[in-house]
Amino acid sequence: MTPREPAPRTYHEALTYWTVGQPRRGTVRRPAVALGPYTLVALDDATPPERLAVRLGATPLVVFWRHGSVSLYGGSRTRTERTAINACLHYGRGVRRKPDGQWYLVINDAHFPFADGITIEPGGAIRVLPQEDRHANRPES
Repeated sequence: MTPREPAPRTYHEALTYWTVGQPRRGTVRRPAVALGPYTLVALDDATPPERLAVRLGATPLVVFWRHGSVSLYGGSRTRTERTAINACLHYGRGVRRKPDGQWYLVINDAHFPFADGITIEPGGAIRVLPQEDRHANRPES
């Protein structure tokens, strides 16, 4: 995949990139597949993986779930990380920054405070983990 190709926006796109980046049968599966400036990583050993994460460096930013959900993580809350997250979201969705530095998620015209682990369900519903569960459920770097 070349750096000009788009980042995956769904689990199935991520799985396609993951599958194409794997070696032929009979060899060891690669732990990560390069996607230009990003890296696509399987977060489990299932075949096909239950969760695929888009990382920037060592920081997992977007997790695609097999059932269609997308979970977002902010890392250090830099512009580069926000750009990477937005590259993985469909049109009408995005992470924006307020003048005071706080991030928020926009879905069409609705605004939601950004929190690590915020999840967009397949039907468009938003799920936010309780504060005490956010760190425990963060994908490993």
